[in-house]
Amino acid sequence: MAAVISAESRGHQFAIADAGPVKLPWAQRKALVRSLYPGTLEEAVKTAQTLIANGHTVSLGVAQVNDRNLARMGVSIQDVFDPCVNIAVGGKILTDFYEKAVAKFGNGPAAMNAALSGYNSGDWERGARDGYVNLIYKQVGKPLALRTERIVPRITRTAAVAADARPEHTNERAFTMKATNFSVAEMH
Repeated sequence: MAAVISAESRGHQFAIADAGPVKLPWAQRKALVRSLYPGTLEEAVKTAQTLIANGHTVSLGVAQVNDRNLARMGVSIQDVFDPCVNIAVGGKILTDFYEKAVAKFGNGPAAMNAALSGYNSGDWERGARDGYVNLIYKQVGKPLALRTERIVPRITRTAAVAADARPEHTNERAFTMKATNFSVAEMH
């Protein structure tokens, strides 16, 4: 699960992926996807609530749990920003995909690849086609720190930024996870 978290949020507790208006087809929405990194729980909850109220679909927290899974998993927007809750819910979603993939593809790498693809996109193949599955495997074994600081988007044009305009920096928590010998089957 650490590899999934590394790929999904780089361990940022309040990460939000805004995938745009849910009523648009993915072919149109994918150009609208943006990552947001609020600095506080309150800011993260408010941002997620506003986006959802405006018809967007969002993925939340360290494991990027999609808002469409919250009711089914019995968690609120606020709950899902708790890293322990988020990892448990993300693990359950991945396990559910893996069990369905085993039934369809048999036990083994094909099922794991399909489950990872499903976790990312809801589709057995799109995550493999788009490079998501390979990205997960590249993260295996890399240390991962839980991050809670606000991330300021990179400025892409020349501009002066006053020091007092920058948000206060919050130190990273001393929390590290490392994926070794990860297997969804072991999560049962």
